[in-house]
Amino acid sequence: MALPIILDCDPGHDDAIAIVLALASPELGRESDHLFRWQPDAG
Repeated sequence: MALPIILDCDPGHDDAIAIVLALASPELGRESDHLFRWQPDAG
């Protein structure tokens, strides 16, 4: 049975590698993908 996890990180260079490895791992489960793009207040 896959272990459900939550990845909470910014997709910088080091975190991008961790995300790719986690998504490719059969030991870790993934039920949904969420992408929230942070945008600073322009005003």
